[in-house]
Amino acid sequence: MEELIRHNEQFYFDGRVHPVYCIQGRLDDRVDLDYNAHFVQLTRGHMEYLDHMGHRFDEQEFGSLLAKIKRYYWGQ
Repeated sequence: MEELIRHNEQFYFDGRVHPVYCIQGRLDDRVDLDYNAHFVQLTRGHMEYLDHMGHRFDEQEFGSLLAKIKRYYWGQ
């Protein structure tokens, strides 16, 4: 976790704009939801919660996640 935090500080807070869009599954017990929410807030990014999603998902679900991001950033 400390390595991830250091990477985020170096990359996302280096003065350049790095858009952040986080889709957080509420069933995902392998990540720290509070950390993710705080990080997205600091980067002024967008966070979306999915109640039905855990840590693993199939190819179809992955395609759906990418479509959400594409619609958000490019309005498609």
